[in-house]
Amino acid sequence: MNRLWPWLQIWLVIVLMRDMAVAQPSAPLVVLFTGNNTAQISDCGCGPDPAGGLLRLATAVDSLRRQYPDAVFIDSGDWLSSYANSEQDRQALAIVKRLQYDALAVGEYEWPGFKPYLRSGYRKIGLPLVLTNAHIDSVIRNQIVLRRGRWGVRVVAFLEPELARRKSAEASNHAFADIRARLRRLVRSAVDRREMLIAIFHQFGEVSHEILNLLPETSLIIRGHWHRRFAPERDGLQRVAGRWVANPGDNGEYLGMAIFDLEKKRWSANFIRLNRRIPEDAELAKKYMLDTQQ
Repeated sequence: MNRLWPWLQIWLVIVLMRDMAVAQPSAPLVVLFTGNNTAQISDCGCGPDPAGGLLRLATAVDSLRRQYPDAVFIDSGDWLSSYANSEQDRQALAIVKRLQYDALAVGEYEWPGFKPYLRSGYRKIGLPLVLTNAHIDSVIRNQIVLRRGRWGVRVVAFLEPELARRKSAEASNHAFADIRARLRRLVRSAVDRREMLIAIFHQFGEVSHEILNLLPETSLIIRGHWHRRFAPERDGLQRVAGRWVANPGDNGEYLGMAIFDLEKKRWSANFIRLNRRIPEDAELAKKYMLDTQQ
C-alpha cells in the first residue's frame, strides 16, 4: 500500500486538475454583435464621417476572428432591407452567408410573410436563424446552442409581435409565446452551470425589470430595432436591473465586441466604427456593387 500511495496521489492531482480545467473556461468569452444594417452593402456616403455597410463589416470581422478564433458572432435583427427589394435582399443574403454568423435574430424585416421570396431564399442559402417566441418555419430555430472552447453558449431571440404584424398580415395568424413563461422554461432547462445565455430583444422599448430578473446575472442582453441616434459611450453597454444590456446602434455603423471577464463576473464592450478608415472587402466589392441608398 505504501508503494502505491505516491502513484495514487499523482492520479488524484491529475483528476483534480482535469476537473478544474473543465469547470473554469481557459479564455474569456468574446461576442461580436451587429444590428439594424438594413441590407446596406456600402455606407450611405452622407455626413462628415460616413460608416457602415456589409462590405466593410466583412473586413473588420475577418480581422477580429484572426485574433479571437472562438468568438461568437450575432446579429440582433433588421439585417435585410426595410421594404420589399428582392435584388438588394438577395445580395445582402449572400454576403451575410459569407460572414458566417453564429446566430441571426429574425426582426420584422426578416419575417418571411413580409417578403414572400424570403422563404425560398432562407431554405436555399441556409442561415442560423433564431426566433424564440413564435414558430414560423422549420428553418428558423427557437434557440441556438454553441460551444466555444470550454464555453457553452445559448442564444435566444424575442421579436415584438406588433412589429411583425405591422409588416405582415400573416403574423396575425401566428401565436406568439408569452416571453416570461418561455424564459422561465429556458432558464430551468439549462443543465450546464457554465453555460452563458445571450438574449436578443428586438424592440420591446425598455425591456422590463420583470423580464430581466428572469435571466441569470451573467447573461448578455442585446437590443434590436434601435433606429435612432446612437452614442457608444452612452448607449453601448448599460447595467439595467443588475443585467448587462448591449446595443449595436443604428444603420450598421458599428461592430460591437463584448468580453466576459470570468474572475470579475462582468461584461465590458468596445465599439468599432465601420468608417472609411476600414477598407471594404475587395473580393466582395467586385461582386456586390448595388447602390443601397435608402
